[in-house]
Amino acid sequence: MHQRADGRRKKTSSVLEGDELADRIFELTLKDALTDEPTAESALPPPPPPPARHPSSTVPPSQPTVSPLPPIPPPLTSLPGLWIVDYEIRDRFLSTSRVKDEGIVAPQDSKAAAAACTTLCEELAWFQETCAKLEKLTLRDQSTIILHDAMLERLTSNISDVQEWIEKVKGPAAPLDAITTSRYFDHPLQHGDPLLLLAVFIVLILKLLGQVPRTTCNFALQMLKVLLDTALHQGTRSLSYREEQILDHFPRDICGVRKAFDLEAVVIVYTTCPSCCCTYAPSYQDDIPVYPSYCQHRSGPRSKPCNSRLMTTRVLDSESVRSPIRPFIVQDFHTFGKAIQDRYNLRDITDGSAVADMQGPDGKPFADAAESELCLLWALSVDWFNPYLNKIAGLSISTGSMAMSCLYLPPSMRYKTDNLYLAGIIPGPKEPKLERTNHFLRPLVDQLLVSWERGIWYNRTYDYPRGRRVRSALALIITDLPGSRKVGRLASHSAGCFCSQCHLKKQSINNIDMTTWKMKTAEEILEAAVHWRDADTQEERKHIFKEFGVRWSELNHLPYWDPVRRIVIDRMHNIFLGVIQFHSRKVIGMDVPIGDREDAGNLCKIKENDLISLRRLLLKDPEPRLLLCFNKVTLGHMCGELGFRLPRPVHEMKKSVLADVLTHATIAVWICPSASATDRAPLTSTPDTAELAPQTLIGEAYTAECAAEHAATAKLADRQDEVDSLSIRAFRKRDLKHVQADIAETSCPIYSIGPPANMGMKGQGKLKADHWKAAIEFKLPVSLMKHWHRERLDNLSDESKHRHDLAHCTMRLACAVRQATSYRTTENHRTRYTIHMHAYLSDILELKPRLTLVPNHHNALHLGDFLMHFGPVHGWWMFPFERLIGVLQQVNTNYKQGQFEKTMLESFCAAANVKAFLKQDDCPKVLKDCAPIVQSCFGGDQRGTLMTDIRTLGEQILDGPSPDTGATVDWTNVRRLEHEFYDVLAARSAELNILVPGW
Repeated sequence: MHQRADGRRKKTSSVLEGDELADRIFELTLKDALTDEPTAESALPPPPPPPARHPSSTVPPSQPTVSPLPPIPPPLTSLPGLWIVDYEIRDRFLSTSRVKDEGIVAPQDSKAAAAACTTLCEELAWFQETCAKLEKLTLRDQSTIILHDAMLERLTSNISDVQEWIEKVKGPAAPLDAITTSRYFDHPLQHGDPLLLLAVFIVLILKLLGQVPRTTCNFALQMLKVLLDTALHQGTRSLSYREEQILDHFPRDICGVRKAFDLEAVVIVYTTCPSCCCTYAPSYQDDIPVYPSYCQHRSGPRSKPCNSRLMTTRVLDSESVRSPIRPFIVQDFHTFGKAIQDRYNLRDITDGSAVADMQGPDGKPFADAAESELCLLWALSVDWFNPYLNKIAGLSISTGSMAMSCLYLPPSMRYKTDNLYLAGIIPGPKEPKLERTNHFLRPLVDQLLVSWERGIWYNRTYDYPRGRRVRSALALIITDLPGSRKVGRLASHSAGCFCSQCHLKKQSINNIDMTTWKMKTAEEILEAAVHWRDADTQEERKHIFKEFGVRWSELNHLPYWDPVRRIVIDRMHNIFLGVIQFHSRKVIGMDVPIGDREDAGNLCKIKENDLISLRRLLLKDPEPRLLLCFNKVTLGHMCGELGFRLPRPVHEMKKSVLADVLTHATIAVWICPSASATDRAPLTSTPDTAELAPQTLIGEAYTAECAAEHAATAKLADRQDEVDSLSIRAFRKRDLKHVQADIAETSCPIYSIGPPANMGMKGQGKLKADHWKAAIEFKLPVSLMKHWHRERLDNLSDESKHRHDLAHCTMRLACAVRQATSYRTTENHRTRYTIHMHAYLSDILELKPRLTLVPNHHNALHLGDFLMHFGPVHGWWMFPFERLIGVLQQVNTNYKQGQFEKTMLESFCAAANVKAFLKQDDCPKVLKDCAPIVQSCFGGDQRGTLMTDIRTLGEQILDGPSPDTGATVDWTNVRRLEHEFYDVLAARSAELNILVPGW
């Protein structure tokens, strides 16, 4: 359309030389279109009336009509229709000019300037939308083409003028809301010398994607120059001018190469208070950032200022420079222009009710924006990690990452690193406590407010070369359970108000009757947060927090924020790392099979002399350090002898904890009734210890009362041991061998990360979410059904019946996970997921009557609501952000706090930008040809849930096309399931209603 319009302008350029001549042509063409024969100029009909929006316009009085129906406006493709639009364009431009004058003449009136700026932005959006509509018209009549082209020229001029007026009205101190994106369309290196570009590009990729140190890269650059110099001087010929220029301009430092490729992100350095974590943005004087010297933050209305020092003096290039003590690096959200280029296919996340119900600043649905406006939805993830890994022995700190993904993009593009927005790196060495997380969220929230209220103008995009306004909104937060509580300022999952969705208390966590749960609302949570913020004293804040479980969050400044619906329960942590792991280790008992317990007892036998010495020592009320001389098995045995129920197996507990248990209890009461006659003999026969006997210390009557109480407690403990023994001793060592053999014999797709072959052993290491997902999807339920399922339950031992029930309980969990991870979400998926998860929890509570559920079990029942709010989980789980953390941990840094955070952010952004550069139209061809090589060498592991999602949903893999691995599955050695077992498995699947079409 643009090319055709440009061609028409060339034909009429000799005629249209000014607005007056253009108006003359419009009148003549209008006369020819409305009359059969040409007439004089005075016979022209009067112009049609303008729209009623502008009362200042003069409208000839219309003649009364007989028909009660309003006149039908002419079509836009006709000359009268275009004439009406052109009249409105002129009228609105005049009105906009008057608004501009009112905003400029009184710059001291901030309210008037803000109102004028808002009106100008609205008028600018109308001009852009009108221009977009006119560009899409298909015209055939010569007169309409002439008028159409002139209107487009006038609109282009008007848009440019209004943009300048907005900048004048705002003034120099106003925040920037117009971004120039020319750098993404006209790269300075697109006409560079291919030989020079290729040489430096090799080293650049090694630095950004290969994490090669800077000194090594500089060595490679200098050696490449020597290589080129030697190759060009071969023979007797002299160098050409081009070859001399290559050698003269060959870089010597990798930093210069990064700047030449324009890969650096636009960052803002905030200073952070070392005490309260309050962040301060810089003000600029002659392009030099200026920060306050001391922190003035108050934690409460009546609190005193913090007054901690914010700045220090460092020597840089023999000069003293003031710099922040604790810098906080934030990537500018408005200049992150790569993810705002127009992309479509929104079927996954925008189908959710929570997105469809979101309203914009004008009260209309946020997703239903004007044609000239783009509305983007974002997901925020905040997570903490150890940046050192195991590189520095004994040193572990916690650093946070704040990253966002654009939900407007389909998953095949959303999870590419060049489309992920890394907002900032939260400095360590520890996670911020209480409300201090708010300080790190404030810079991002401030930018989101500007983008949502008035939008950001990008002067050029792929589909809108004339520019387009972009608005952004935070749709949801994706993080693990502790992280969601920190970001939302909600009570911890270990508190009494442990749930963010309902009012159920921690003591009632085993209540799985969802009809009795009273759900929370956004209104009550926001109201309680405001009361907490405005409370005068800390005691009042503690009372509000205890009752409602909420503090003030910086996210509450967003007008559309809903702390109940928009803080999602992440499926990866909740189901895979939570429920499935708990089921495998605690319900089935896979982590400590019976054979392992027996082996542990044989390796570390309890000596009778140690028990006698320990009993004697306990009668003297010893210090804990004296008990540390005994091994853990002896201390654990004594705890069991005295009737203490330990929360975990003895081998999982610390010796110091066992010593504290034995020290801080009324031990003397329990010694006598629990010890045998031979053990008590030395106590009563030895004179120096006879006076320490319980009868002497507390009296015979009280000892008899305590002995009776302990006997009742011991009987209760014995009955509990009988109940727990079924679940604890269900999984034997031979069962573990069967599961491992089934894992080894199962052929998996090449993109799947299955559980390790030594699953359940101590040397397996820490299993990831992909491992637990693969285990519950097929291998664990199939293996248990194969070995534990029984056709008839008659004449079976209690242990066999218990194993049978555990196998079917595992199948219930597998069915729930299958429904939750479907690539489609309907009300039917949600209902069936909730039914299976509820049945599973009912089963484990029946199998283990004394079991106390954990918050992951309770949250799993809430997941069905989020399926309807945001659609399939593949669009809003933590896998891509966990991968981002893995990329950050591989960045080479100097490990100095306050410096490595900046290196991490800039290196990640530069690597993302170089990947995006290889896909741009202005990328040199010689570098585009290298893209497949870069992908094949630095594409990373192509297996796992994240990569499967990208291939399934978008037929692309992360950061480029998939390399040809050539891997195939050898189906000749596949072992078929026994017919009997296959029939049992199919019957159970049909009973649970899991094998249905449409999965």
